[in-house]
This record gives sequence, C-alpha cells and structure tokens, in this order.
Amino acid sequence: MEYAWWLSATVLGWLTFGRVLEEKQRSSLAVVIGFISFFFYKLFYNAVALSPGGETATNIAHMFGAVSGTLSFLICWGIRLWFAKRSKQSLVDKDLNQPESPAEDDTTINKIPKKIKQHNWRFYFLLSIFSICLLIVAWSFRWEHGPTLNKDNLTIIYTKDRWTQQTWMSLYGTEKNKVYSGDTLPAHSENEVKYRAYQILKSPENVQKRRNYEDLAREAEKNIKQYELGHAKYIDIVDSLQQRENRARLARVFEYLRHEEYEHAIPQKFIDDNLNWIAQNKLITDSKSGIKKLEEQAEAEAKSTLDDRAYLLRSITTIIWAFLLLLSSILAIVLLRKGFFSKQEGEFKS
Repeated sequence: MEYAWWLSATVLGWLTFGRVLEEKQRSSLAVVIGFISFFFYKLFYNAVALSPGGETATNIAHMFGAVSGTLSFLICWGIRLWFAKRSKQSLVDKDLNQPESPAEDDTTINKIPKKIKQHNWRFYFLLSIFSICLLIVAWSFRWEHGPTLNKDNLTIIYTKDRWTQQTWMSLYGTEKNKVYSGDTLPAHSENEVKYRAYQILKSPENVQKRRNYEDLAREAEKNIKQYELGHAKYIDIVDSLQQRENRARLARVFEYLRHEEYEHAIPQKFIDDNLNWIAQNKLITDSKSGIKKLEEQAEAEAKSTLDDRAYLLRSITTIIWAFLLLLSSILAIVLLRKGFFSKQEGEFKS
C-alpha cells in the first residue's frame, strides 16, 4: 500500500502537473515529489498505526497518511508551478520591454502563455469559495451525538467523531467529590484498553518483573509444604486452648497470626514451623499482590496512552481543517483583490 502510493503520486504528477514543464524536469520532479508525498504518508501512518486499536487504528492511520500525503503532493507541485509561472512571466516581461522591431514585437506577444493573457482569476476565486463552503459543511457533519446516560448525580453525553472514528463523553454533575461541567474525555472500549495493557505487559522490563514475582511465589509454595504439618499442630493447640477459655475464634485471621500467649504450652518445633509458614505465606501473598499491581499499572498506563493518542488525533485533524480553511480564505481574498485591481486598471487604460 505504501509503495503503491509512491508510484501513484509519481505517475499522477507526471501526467497532470508535470505537463507544463520541460521533459527533462518532468520525470525527475515527479519522482522527487512522489517520494516527498510517500514520506509524509508513511510518517503519519506509522505515528497512528503503532498505537493500539486493531482494525480501527489501521483505518485511521491510512486516512491520516492519505491526507498528509495529498497535502504535501499539492503543496510541492503548487510551489514548483508557481516558480515556473514566475520565471515565464519574467522572460515575457523582459522580451516585451526590449522589442527590436514591430514584427518581433508581435512574435513576442504571441509567445505569452494563454494562462497569462486570460483573466482566469474568477475560476480560482470560485474554487476557493467552494473549498471554504465544503470545509464548513464537513465540520458540521464531524460530530455525531449519541445517547445520554444518567448515573446517580452524573450525566454522561456520548458523541462520536466521524473524522477519526473516536468516541467521546461529556460529563456534567458530581462523582466521588469531583465536579464536572462539560469536561470532555475519550471513551475507550474495554477490549482496546486490554489490548494496549497486554502490549505494555509484554515489554521486556515488565516480563522480567512478572517472572521475578512468579519465581518468588513458586519457591515459597515449595518451601511452605514442609511447614504445613507443624503449622497445623500449632493451630490445633491454640484452638483447643481458646476453647478451654471460652474465647470466640476469629476464623478469617486465626491461621495467619502468631499467638504468643499460648506458646508456653506449645513445643518449640511447632512454633518455628508456624513462624516459617507465616513468612512463606506472606511471600506468596506479596508476590500475587505485586503481579496484580503490575497489571493495574499497565491498565492505567494503557488508558493514559490511549487518551494522549485520542487528544493528538483530534488536534491534528482540527489543525489540518483550520489550515485548509485559512489557506482557502487567504487565496479567495488575494484573488478578489487581484481581480478588482486588474479590472480598475483595464477601465483606466480604456
């Protein structure tokens, strides 16, 4: 797809814009501008395609690549044709200012290109006005309003950006002591967040951290088995002593605590086994908590990365739209002034 874009831009430039140039410049310039267009296409494509999102991210990447490649293609050819027109105009003006004979003067006038002799500013002026109207209409169709969700004291309004195929939500109300008044946040699907978190967890650093936690838990699970019998005896003795004193047993934490007040009646081996069992069990618990915390951090980082990507894509599309609108407006004003003054000059000469 990428190299097909380079070939298409080269052939299209050679067949269209390159027709007004000399044969030697035509082919080389078409290849160079085609490569520039391909470069910007690839640059913006990679910037978006490397982000998560599956098929949606790929489609958006192609869209941004096509827009940037087309803009660079038109800008480069526009600049080159402008310089070509300026050089031709300077040659024509030089010949007109130095006529040698009436016959040569007529010949020189006939050499003036038709585009220079004709007043075709109206066509480009109407084209720029059409571009302005098209951009305004495109902006009005950019946002699609979705459903509204009411959750306790919070109202969520969903909108979809048709240009980037992204979903946004506007928040109004309060939630967890936070006040929202139209705050707009990206709305990501659960699969998109999980896919990005999976990519983060697959990084060499996180893989090594998870492996360390798993090795530590595996070693602790292996060691804890030799202390299970002594730990069970310790708990049975403490339980029997508590029953004699008619104490209520704390079932959830009973087996994970040391009961020093009863250890005077417990053999030292059972006490040591119980302490070792508690230590190994803590290692297992800490390792599992570390893995869970690692996954939570990856999910938080995934959401932050997706948010940054969403804001970036929205900003880029808005900037491109504003740039095209400003360019079309400036072109319309310049052409209008040019046509107005050329008309006044014609009336003055007549």
